[in-house]
Amino acid sequence: MGRERDALTFELPDGRLIRYDDDGPAGGYPILYFHGTPSSRLDFNMFGSESLAQRLGVRVVAVDRPGCGAVPPSNAPARQ
Repeated sequence: MGRERDALTFELPDGRLIRYDDDGPAGGYPILYFHGTPSSRLDFNMFGSESLAQRLGVRVVAVDRPGCGAVPPSNAPARQ
């Protein structure tokens, strides 16, 4: 199974944080990975890896959806 690692973070205008992973070379062909339910951005690690993305020259961006993984539900109050 995949490894847990520190996710990257993007802050939305309402203060919620979106967590995501960005694997592969920065200039690689971009692939956006959207997980199913219930799941998280870490799904990519079950069938892929940073080293696989590097070898294939692809950049895999996997995002946690609201209410899944490290992202609160979209109706949650913004952080203080």
